[in-house]
Amino acid sequence: MSTFKEIYDILKALKEVAKRLRSQEMISLSLDVQEKLFELKEEIENVKEENDSLKKKLEAIEHPEIDKDDINFTQNGFLTLDSERNKLPYCSACWKLEQKLVPLAKGTKAWYHYTCPHCKAEFSIMDACGNDLLAKGIKK
Repeated sequence: MSTFKEIYDILKALKEVAKRLRSQEMISLSLDVQEKLFELKEEIENVKEENDSLKKKLEAIEHPEIDKDDINFTQNGFLTLDSERNKLPYCSACWKLEQKLVPLAKGTKAWYHYTCPHCKAEFSIMDACGNDLLAKGIKK
């Protein structure tokens, strides 16, 4: 914030010159600029606080606190969370390597084909009997 200090010092010098010249208009304008400078400084501080808050929220979204006991690794390599009512398949590779909980996206090959949008790993949500592992609920 040294730039604000420099600008403030320039405005202060300008006011002194204006006083010596007895220019009320110049004094008034320099006070107006000084007021706007303080408003700008306050606005920047508010934006910094909001930015820090948003960074914390983004961090929580990208790296959610997951209870290790809530994770259910399946026989087909993907994982689900026991706490979710509607089971979503997540990429076990991304979880194991980066601690990222990345939901799998439906693939185009078949109804049971899913792909990780992050690491491009492919998974099948069908068991050996042809049943949908998400529909029947997965047990450890």
